[in-house]
Amino acid sequence: MANFPNKIFSLKESSLFYMLEIKKHLSKNDFDVWVLYNIMKESISLADYIEVLVCLYAINEIIIEDRIIKLRTYA
Repeated sequence: MANFPNKIFSLKESSLFYMLEIKKHLSKNDFDVWVLYNIMKESISLADYIEVLVCLYAINEIIIEDRIIKLRTYA
């Protein structure tokens, strides 16, 4: 479930934080979907990871092709 910062969830517990973390990883390299999850699995559940990827995809921040996640670049 997507959590956004409020009185119950701090920024570090929110989907926004994980969106920024994923973008930080992708700014260095493209990743296979499961490789990136394995890097992050200590701090995020699989369900939340998928939901964050869906959010990033929905707002056109990432591209997913053949299981490879890439940060969208704008020219």
